[in-house]
Amino acid sequence: MLTCVPQSIFSWNFAVMGTAGRPAAVALEVFGEQGTIFCGGIQYRIRKHGWLSGHWTMEQADSVYAEAMKESALFRFFEVQDSTALFELSAKNPLLRKYEIAIAGNKVGSIAPGGPFTRQTIIDCDPQIPEPTQLFCFWLAALTWRRAARSDAAAT
Repeated sequence: MLTCVPQSIFSWNFAVMGTAGRPAAVALEVFGEQGTIFCGGIQYRIRKHGWLSGHWTMEQADSVYAEAMKESALFRFFEVQDSTALFELSAKNPLLRKYEIAIAGNKVGSIAPGGPFTRQTIIDCDPQIPEPTQLFCFWLAALTWRRAARSDAAAT
């Protein structure tokens, strides 16, 4: 189980506790929908492919570690592919921020905030899912939460 703690009350950058190796961190760029993940002493760069695209890659050096596709802007559903499996990352309840991770329809993990008014998050996944993949799924979930927070702020 991993715990992601925001660096400050206004930050979308997280320190990650509970990893098997070295300390980890997840960062969303302030502008745009790209970012960085540090895990096990390795830096992964997250790139979005096209302004209106729903395609992201998680890259280490010059190779793609994992990629995600979001088919519809209306639903919080991603297909995440790494070298081990094809994962489905989805929010089942439109009123909650909780995400589930599944392989072929079988739940293998979850990503959920620690409470209704916090961004501190618990990632609880089967050990078969590599930690960098878990953090990529968290990064995608945090991206949707930030989008929602910005939409709410713009509406007021």
